[in-house]
Amino acid sequence: MRAAVPTPAVSATVSIVIGETTRKSGSFHQAATTVGLLFRPQIPNPSSPTALPVDCPRCENRGVLALDDDRTIACPLCNNWCSLCLEGVPTFVHIIRPYRGSLIAGMRPTIDGERLFEGYVCDYHKATLRSYSSIAPPMVGCYEAGQSYIAMQGRVFVVRYAYGQAANWQELEDAARQVVASYRYAPYGSELYPCPAELAAQVVR
Repeated sequence: MRAAVPTPAVSATVSIVIGETTRKSGSFHQAATTVGLLFRPQIPNPSSPTALPVDCPRCENRGVLALDDDRTIACPLCNNWCSLCLEGVPTFVHIIRPYRGSLIAGMRPTIDGERLFEGYVCDYHKATLRSYSSIAPPMVGCYEAGQSYIAMQGRVFVVRYAYGQAANWQELEDAARQVVASYRYAPYGSELYPCPAELAAQVVR
């Protein structure tokens, strides 16, 4: 879905550099050790349909959500433009305007090695990442690459942050389901849950 008014809007993405090697793992969602928080506004092309809607119930028309430590992230409901579209990153199709994206953590290849990326990415630009996993706003800046969490999408997956499902997620599913059942609601929203250390210790990459 795209907003109709061609007025530029400022969105924000948060990227974190964490250094670690990567590999693809499974089918849930795929895709470095100094941590450096990068927060920069990104302004879409004025000719693109990127205006914020008149009334957003999620961010109350601010275009961003507040995170901990005075950080913000672009609103996933009204301001979720693909960061890589806005940066002009090439992909397998020619991008003539920015697309909406989903919030992910992914391993992004660079000339200096792979870097942990956290932000909104469209389906076209997901192909430029080595691996990725779906996340929720409260998780941004709180997880390291490869750290485990739980995702419930019919099945219950143990997921490695930015890498995708654990290689042995099926063996861990019953234990992960018990963890989910212990919560009254998903702490991160979007059916995403913390993974206890004893369960995370059983994860196979």
